[in-house]
Parts: sequence; C-alpha cells; structure tokens
Amino acid sequence: MNLNHLRHFFTVIETGSFSDAADRLYISQPAVSKSVNELESYLKLPLIERGVKGRPLSLTKDGKMLYDYARSIFALEKAATDEVIARQKLNRGAITIGVSPTIANYWLTPYLVDFQQKYPNIDLKVMVESTHSIKEALTDADIDIALVEGGKIESEQYDIKIWKQEVMSIIAHPDIDDKEWHKHPWLLRERGSMTRDLMEQLLVKAKITPKKIIEVGSNELIAQMVSKNFGLGILPRSVIHSFCETKQLKEISRGHHDMLTRPLYWIVCHGRPLGPASRAFHDVLFN
Repeated sequence: MNLNHLRHFFTVIETGSFSDAADRLYISQPAVSKSVNELESYLKLPLIERGVKGRPLSLTKDGKMLYDYARSIFALEKAATDEVIARQKLNRGAITIGVSPTIANYWLTPYLVDFQQKYPNIDLKVMVESTHSIKEALTDADIDIALVEGGKIESEQYDIKIWKQEVMSIIAHPDIDDKEWHKHPWLLRERGSMTRDLMEQLLVKAKITPKKIIEVGSNELIAQMVSKNFGLGILPRSVIHSFCETKQLKEISRGHHDMLTRPLYWIVCHGRPLGPASRAFHDVLFN
C-alpha cells in the first residue's frame, strides 16, 4: 500500500472535502482525487460514498475500517517525529558510556556532573570494565562511546582520538634513597594487560631495567604496597595524588624533559553515526 495515497485519503476525511485536503497537503485537488481513486483501485474496495455535490463526505464500511487504521498509523508517525525532535534537542534520550577503571575512578566524575547539569533529561549509564571488554561492548553496540587508557590502539573498526595525556610517575616509599631506588623490586600490572605493556614501554623510555618484577592486579594495590616499602612502581599521577599528599610515598623526579605520559582515548565505532546525546557528551569532554 502506498502511504502517500493513504495519507491523502486520511486527510480528505479529516478535512471533510477534497479541496480542503488539497490545501492542507499543498497539492492540487485533481491530484488528491486521483490518489484516492488509485488507493481504491489497489485495494479493490470502495472507501468513500460519492453522494450529491454539497453534501458531507461519508465513508463506506471498508472506508471506516481503513480510516481507523490510518488514524493509528499517522498518530504513531507524529509520536515518532515528536520523539526524534525531542532527542535532537536533547529534551529526552539516553547514553551509555564505557570506561576503563582509572578513568572511572579519577577522571570521569566532573564531566558527568557537567553533562547532567546541561542535559538533565538525558539518562546516563556508565559501564566500568577492562579496555578489552569495553572495546568488545562497543563493537556489540552495548555502549555508545568508550573512554579507555592504555598503549597504542589501532583498528579499522574504530574511530580513535586522544582525549588526554595522563602523566605517569615513578613512585617509591619516602625512606628509599633517591640514589639507590634502582636496586629495589618493581611492582607492575599483570603480564598481557595493556597497562603492563604500557608500563614496560615507559620503563624502556626511562632507561630502567628492573632488578625484580612483582605482578599486582590493580593500580590501587600497587600504590598501597609501595607505601609499605614493598618496592617501586609506575602509576598515573591521578592514582597516587592522595598518597603523596599524606607523604605515604614520593615521586622520583626525572625532570620535565623526560616526563612519562600515557594517552587516554575516546573511541567510537567507525561508520556508526553518533546520536545527539553522544555528540553533546563529546563536546563536554573536549571543550
């Protein structure tokens, strides 16, 4: 069934005449009459009683049935249009953000607060998982956008750009002599993790060969163990800030010319259009 024909038929009944329907539809009256005739021919059913000129239009039994369906169809169309417009204007909508743990714990909150204050009618959901799991969720469309930390990420299925460069710090217990820190064991994340790969790259960049490596499953636990003089570590400055303020550990400075950093990435699926809420969150993050 041609929906334009159905719309013309519906408008004729709504306005009460072919001429008024033509005015509302911005087409000629003959075009409206032709459209309704073609609909009747297609359905092989009479829809409108053609009575005496000047008398109101009336529907056949079949016409009444079709009119009721048409009214429901175009009511749904209007509701869908209204919903789309509301989402475009960010009066309604939802966004699911996937983030890796360090970003969730130390970076994301002020941006979420800012976004929610600007767009209070948008429903927010945040998934916190490993970088690998976040990328899988993005591929499966379980999340709209991803913010992850780690080493270099390359894939033709993603659009990737750097959101921030996070400063990494070499850390030690305050009692360790700065001239002897290289003699102590290093606490690193588990082998195979993106954070471990990045830490090893940073150690190479800093020209450090660890005497001994102890694998630890979380950044926070590494910070706690270093504060107990268990060894040395290399962690994001955001993770160790409170430990340094309370003098539970210290940063080993290598000078501004040799600053260690790791990228924090914004990732979306290549070729998948961003919705209005996702575009608005992008602007909050980058502006």
